[in-house]
Amino acid sequence: MTIRRRLTLSFLLVLVLFGLNLVVFFRSNERRMETVEELRRASVRQVLISSIREDLSSMQKQVTLLSQLPREGARGGEGDIADFNQRLARIGSDIARLREMSDSPARRQVEAFEKAFRELSTSWRVFYENFGVRESKAIEELVLRAEPASRKVLEVLLPGIQRDETKRVADASTNFYNVAALTARITILIFLVSAIVAVGVAWWTSRYLGRGLRELREGAALIGSGQFGARCIPMQNRDELGDVTRAFNDMSERLDTAHTQLMHANQELERRHEELRQARDAAEGANRAKSRFLAQMSHELRTPMNAIIGYSEMLSEEAGDVGQKGFIPDLQKINAAGRHLLGLINDILDLSKIEAGKMDLYLETFDVAALVEDVATTIQALVGKNSNTLEVHCAPDAGTMHADLTKVRQCLFNLLSNASKFTSQGTITLEAGRGKEDDRDCVIFRVSDTGIGMTQEQIERVFESFTQADAAITSKYGGTGLGLTITKRFCEMMGGSVTAESEAGQRTTFTIRLPDRIGEVKSETKAAVAGPVAVAARTVLVIDDDPVVRELMQNFLGKEGYQVVLAASGEEGLRLAKEARPDAITLDVMMPGMDGWSVLTALKSDKEVMDTPVILLTILDNKSMGYALGASEYLTKPIERERLLAVLRKHRKALPVLLVEDDKPLREILKRTLEKEGCTVVEADNGQMALERVVERRPGLVLLDLMMPQMDGFQFVEELRKRQEWRRIPVVVITAKDLTEEDHRRLSGGVEQIVQKGAQSRQELLRELRELVAAVR
Repeated sequence: MTIRRRLTLSFLLVLVLFGLNLVVFFRSNERRMETVEELRRASVRQVLISSIREDLSSMQKQVTLLSQLPREGARGGEGDIADFNQRLARIGSDIARLREMSDSPARRQVEAFEKAFRELSTSWRVFYENFGVRESKAIEELVLRAEPASRKVLEVLLPGIQRDETKRVADASTNFYNVAALTARITILIFLVSAIVAVGVAWWTSRYLGRGLRELREGAALIGSGQFGARCIPMQNRDELGDVTRAFNDMSERLDTAHTQLMHANQELERRHEELRQARDAAEGANRAKSRFLAQMSHELRTPMNAIIGYSEMLSEEAGDVGQKGFIPDLQKINAAGRHLLGLINDILDLSKIEAGKMDLYLETFDVAALVEDVATTIQALVGKNSNTLEVHCAPDAGTMHADLTKVRQCLFNLLSNASKFTSQGTITLEAGRGKEDDRDCVIFRVSDTGIGMTQEQIERVFESFTQADAAITSKYGGTGLGLTITKRFCEMMGGSVTAESEAGQRTTFTIRLPDRIGEVKSETKAAVAGPVAVAARTVLVIDDDPVVRELMQNFLGKEGYQVVLAASGEEGLRLAKEARPDAITLDVMMPGMDGWSVLTALKSDKEVMDTPVILLTILDNKSMGYALGASEYLTKPIERERLLAVLRKHRKALPVLLVEDDKPLREILKRTLEKEGCTVVEADNGQMALERVVERRPGLVLLDLMMPQMDGFQFVEELRKRQEWRRIPVVVITAKDLTEEDHRRLSGGVEQIVQKGAQSRQELLRELRELVAAVR
């Protein structure tokens, strides 16, 4: 017999026992409900009898009391008679209900009681109706009929019914408890029998199954301990356990064979694993060496190139200033060659970092239209080199995007540079707009040209590293073939793509699709340290009674970055000079009330503001008096704006700048630029020396390189921020190092701005340095 059949029969037997329990339960419950109903009816009858007795006794007392009252005025009204009749009717209704609820023996008693009650109620009505009217008839009815009838009803029939009903209630209660006890005993007996049978069936089934399963478990435990040759005791049963046992033995035999083969394979695998581990360690060592090499080369290659480019631009300017313009073309060639070489170095280092997995994304939110305008302005000179025309189309809904601004800009530069190189006297188009890509919002850039075009075979190779369309193009146009490769890698890093469409000899279109919000692949530490230096602007107090002059001065100086405070009279000017503490004051002479001479005298007599430079702006030509009263400068109207700006710059306080740079040529270029801006420059070629200079004299600004001997820029920033009094010194990093996420994290909160060497021309770098110096003054 199979296990399934055994279990089915056992289950059916349990179901039969369960059904028997249900039958007994329902039958017992039915019998209990019958006895409960019988007891309930007996209780209700007893309550009715008690109620009838109380009502009859009450009415008997009422009739007896009425018969004892004085005869005059004792008769009740019609209302009393009606109430008396209603009470008799209610008692009659209760007796009828009692009769309906009584069984046959009791019903005869109730019927006799009901008959006697009708006779009594008739006599009481007659008495009540004649009392006080026909006195003799009422007394006769009471004595001869009512009183005997009431004694029969209250003293004979009703007590007999009550005794019998009390006995029936006791019998019903006893019967209820007897039935409940009997049904409980039967239920318990059936349950015990069922439980014994079920336990017996379960014990027999579990014993039968347990024996076979125990043998299988012991065999499995032996195999689990490594004894793959273990066997279970063969079972002769023609059921599932016998099949499982035979299958188990077959499996054990196959496992034993497989284990032997696996041991040989593991020995071979361990040998190869050791070889791979050694190769992996060697590869990781080489990768670390490569990373260190790239970091070092990023600095070592770019630093001298920046010096060459910087000196060539500086010499070009000086050659023009001294009239040696013949040297300028050669210097410009040196500069162009240096920039070209720096671009190649950047491309190779970028590609190496991408392949090594060291390239990070630094995300920020920026305006797409502003990016397109910036790229178009920068690339315009290269586009016009081959007599090309640049057309720019930016959709009004381009909006903003959240991405790596530097990498998006470089992708567009690469595509536009590529189009400019392969197009002559044609049109290059840059388009930007929004679209959908895989149900997500994206920003789409297109760069089209009317150049030489490509075949489909050339398009398939154009994104490969160090590869151009073909060898003939490389020999004719030059280039390394890295620009498009880097563009493709950058787009993929940002979750986008770049594709190419072309017709040979006619046109080429490159399309970049980037998500409008790139996921947080790397932390946005860069945004925390690359913003402009947040320092209050310089303040100029303008004292002039002419509102037109005041408005012109406010607009002009405001555009130049000054904070302008206006005063319309001499008195107001004196008050604002003390409150605003301006860096300079411009003063008109011809004013009503307190004129300029009086204001100037008052300013130079006040110790709080006497050191503030005062520039007289007037139509009067009386410089000797102005200078005698203490004016710093005397300008006659109309005022030349450039002259006024030069005077304001002249009277600025010299800003002490600490220049920390180990590359001497670059340090010399930066020093000259800062000194031209009126700064006092203190030099240091490493972080340790820079800390000593800070101790000697606190600087107003620190320009810091990162890659230096002894103490590098990171360590310098950490040491500088340890002291409370040095934490407010603004630090601007100028470096050729490609900063990693860890580098940005170390600098976050410690520096105000990061300037990348080689990322800007000398003029752009000088302009940015001027803005930095102006901001902290």
